[in-house]
Amino acid sequence: MLTKKPITPPSKEDILKAFEKYNLHHGPSQVVINMAYSLGEYCVEHNARPEESIYYYSIAYNLTRNEDIKQKNRQAFCTNKKTVKLLH
Repeated sequence: MLTKKPITPPSKEDILKAFEKYNLHHGPSQVVINMAYSLGEYCVEHNARPEESIYYYSIAYNLTRNEDIKQKNRQAFCTNKKTVKLLH
């Protein structure tokens, strides 16, 4: 409170206007989402450890909340649980 005035946060509308004014992208980068999803797919296709595909699918899902990605992550997780049971 340097000015001794209460601070009011900007409205969502003000934030979106600022993004537009400065030509900034709002939301997660599509490049990052595609990269995480592609790496998850690569891990599955190349029989990598399930934890690796879980890691990448989790990134993609957390950025998008896409149900298809959630299902792929769940399948990888179930595969991982089976692997753990086989090892014990």
